Amino acid sequence: LSGGGSGLDILGSLRRFAGVDVLEVGAGESGAQVKAGKYIADGVYVGAKQGSAPGSSSVEVEVEVTPNISVNTESGQTDSSVGVQFKWDY
Repeated sequence: LSGGGSGLDILGSLRRFAGVDVLEVGAGESGAQVKAGKYIADGVYVGAKQGSAPGSSSVEVEVEVTPNISVNTESGQTDSSVGVQFKWDY
């Protein structure tokens, strides 16, 4: 649904219309899933996911501590998680 060039970019148009930085449609653990989010500050992302199954919605926050380390949190109706992600681009 998202392509380059001068073709039709449906998700890009919807993302701009909704005023979000991230808009994804796909399949998750609980079936179909929609994810939307926005960078509210430099290195701070807040998003929400909604799945097709009951109880499959969640909110996520990602904070970039350094260029290589970020802290991720996700809280849903049934569980919550916190993680630290280390990445190294080479």
